Amino acid sequence: ATATADEIAASVVTDLYAKIGTNASGLQAEQNVRALADLTMGQDVTNLTSEFNDNVATVSSQLTTLTTDSTSHGQSITGLLSTTGGLEGSVASLEQDLNTLTTDTTAVASTVTSLGSTVGNVEANMVTLSETVASSDSTALAENITALSSTVGEHTTAITSTTSSLNGITGKRSITLNANGDVTGFEMLGGGGSGSQVKFTTDNFVVSGSGATDKKPFTISNGNVSINGDLIATGTITSDQLSANAISTEMINSMDTGNGMTFSLGTTAPWSAEGLMATGVFESSTELAHALVAVGTNTGADYTGGFGSVGQRIAFAAVNTGAVYSDINDRQATFIAANGGLTWDGGGGNTYGSVSYISNLQNHTITASNTVPTSNQVTTHTAVLLTSGGAFGLLSDGDIQTAGYVYAVRGFYPFTGGHDGLVAKSETPEVGDILVDTGVAIKDGISNTITELSSSSSSNQKGVVGVYERRVALTTKLFPEILGGEISYLESGDGLDPNSKVQDIAPEYAHYIDTHDAIAMNSLGEGQVNVVGEGGNLEIGDLIVTSSINGKGKKQGDDIIRSTTVAKVRENVSFSSPTEIKQIACIYLCG
Repeated sequence: ATATADEIAASVVTDLYAKIGTNASGLQAEQNVRALADLTMGQDVTNLTSEFNDNVATVSSQLTTLTTDSTSHGQSITGLLSTTGGLEGSVASLEQDLNTLTTDTTAVASTVTSLGSTVGNVEANMVTLSETVASSDSTALAENITALSSTVGEHTTAITSTTSSLNGITGKRSITLNANGDVTGFEMLGGGGSGSQVKFTTDNFVVSGSGATDKKPFTISNGNVSINGDLIATGTITSDQLSANAISTEMINSMDTGNGMTFSLGTTAPWSAEGLMATGVFESSTELAHALVAVGTNTGADYTGGFGSVGQRIAFAAVNTGAVYSDINDRQATFIAANGGLTWDGGGGNTYGSVSYISNLQNHTITASNTVPTSNQVTTHTAVLLTSGGAFGLLSDGDIQTAGYVYAVRGFYPFTGGHDGLVAKSETPEVGDILVDTGVAIKDGISNTITELSSSSSSNQKGVVGVYERRVALTTKLFPEILGGEISYLESGDGLDPNSKVQDIAPEYAHYIDTHDAIAMNSLGEGQVNVVGEGGNLEIGDLIVTSSINGKGKKQGDDIIRSTTVAKVRENVSFSSPTEIKQIACIYLCG
């Protein structure tokens, strides 16, 4: 035992040994305890060995406990080994590692067990991992993985089983069997926003009933799946087996596919009240069911068309014949897709409506300078705009709003990304001031939250989320949509006017009207931010954090991006005093 001002330690060592000729048995044991100012530890190590000629048996055990001001750890490691005839003879081993670990925010428990048996070139092994994890960041994991294998000479079969549950949201159960390269197995997945899924990997799918012979309902060959049994195998009837004109329209005059969907070919009866004729008619009276869908592929020619129309006076159109019109030109088109059939001069090139979605449109002439009509007519005004400066998929001088996602394969530029939020009316941030979170107002789904914000008020605040850009009163109808109640529209002489949208704040959030305004702030991409000289002059590449002056930033003390980092500087700036304010160019890094 030893004792100093910094450490107290005690240990006990035991060493026993007995031997007759080549036969021997030994025991070694050591126990240790230590206490320091910043940790305590205890350890017990034991080794047992017995030998008789070439036959050996060993058992080792190590127990450890360790605690600090933020961590507790317990571990037990056990190993057993038996050999007969030396390591080239028969060998059996077992290893087990048990662990528990806790911190202020995390708890982990795990076991790893390994078993192995070998006789010459014959082997059998099994490894099992079991683990549970819980963390204050809402992470919860329970997982078990087992791997088994057997080998005789050059032949090996392995089976891996995985079971896991994550965050109360997703679950997985899988078994994979690999017998000398022949792989089979299944995987069950659930949750995570993608529903449930069961995936099979096999060369032969066999179904067996009670008292019935095995049957293969599917055959998989070269990646193609065919249906066997009492059905015609998929792909077995080709054009080589059908002669020209073998199937006539009289044979398929009309067919009801069920669920409110029918089709007819070559009918002599008109399909509309106006008496229009058609080679084929496809009809659907089922909600969310399309009458006809064209599906393209990514092979073959560079450009292919699912539906097409050729000619100067023809365009592909879906026509609404809910009412009788005396002139075909007066019809209302649900949508029109035209390439050449609908053309007008755009002033730097021609504009083509390759895909223009138009509703309730009557005799409307589209020009490059058109504004969107006020009776819900044009949903996408111009599909492609060709100018001397390049091509645009969508060109708009105003705001674009969508309730879904926006995808861009080649990126966005120029880019400034922002958030909306709520600021108390008593707060008076200036454009370019730094804002910090003070509380959550509402959480609506995984992708939408609104928080209450205020100007930064001290150095190195971690709650930074953006730089103030503008504000509006909640009574202007420009409040964040997440706060809104039901939507309605006022009627005009032409029906519902989309410009007369009526939506009030939902009753449960109405108390914000008198106390807060809606704001927009920049959080990602390029822009500017208000900075003072409190942290010194700035060089390109320096980082910005909050200062002691309300809403203003300062130079960060190092170049490591942290939870307190607001932005990255894009220009060299000098200050005449610690309180001088300048608005500097930056890349936002806080949202």
